[in-house]
Amino acid sequence: MKIPSGVDEGDRVRLTGEGDAGRNGGPPGSLYVYMEVQPHPVFTREGYDLVYPMSVNLAEAALGVEREVPTLDGDPEVLKIPQGTQPG
Repeated sequence: MKIPSGVDEGDRVRLTGEGDAGRNGGPPGSLYVYMEVQPHPVFTREGYDLVYPMSVNLAEAALGVEREVPTLDGDPEVLKIPQGTQPG
């Protein structure tokens, strides 16, 4: 089964024709699968966004810095934090 991107806890996915056989030889019905989303060890979810908490000290925010951040596929990416970045 293909799980669509962006599903959330309690969402349901319909699989047409994968349910029980219909009455009197009718076509099979639909199968509904309800999603249960497990927490991720690194990322948290805010709606459709994934959040990675990262601390940046005052000097790094003022002068700019490059940091490696994890990705879902396991290959880290370089994130460029521009100089003059404000808190939050």
